[in-house]
Amino acid sequence: MLRRFAQHSPSYKSLQKLESFPIPTALTSISFEDWEELKAARQSLDKIIEEFAGDITPSEAGEALSYANMKGIPATKNFGDLVLHFFNHQTHHRGQITTLLTQFGLETPDTDLLFLCQDA
Repeated sequence: MLRRFAQHSPSYKSLQKLESFPIPTALTSISFEDWEELKAARQSLDKIIEEFAGDITPSEAGEALSYANMKGIPATKNFGDLVLHFFNHQTHHRGQITTLLTQFGLETPDTDLLFLCQDA
């Protein structure tokens, strides 16, 4: 999704840093075999995402973004909705990971977004 967002607006300088990341060819692609390499890449990607979040303007939310998915199927969606999906979809994956770890008998930390929200 980040590469799609980068095509939407070249003004997202933060997303230009994605060029150093491998491009997956399928949802099952494994980009990093080494844990330390994966961890470093994830930390770098998180910084890019934080910068990107600060670059988005409210006026862009209603714009259309055209792209093709990994199967080549074209789509045109509302940019704001896609950004919302991008940030919300991690909840789905946190749930998957928590479920797998729990099934293996491991304890997991709190993953509820409420625990990540800062006190006012």
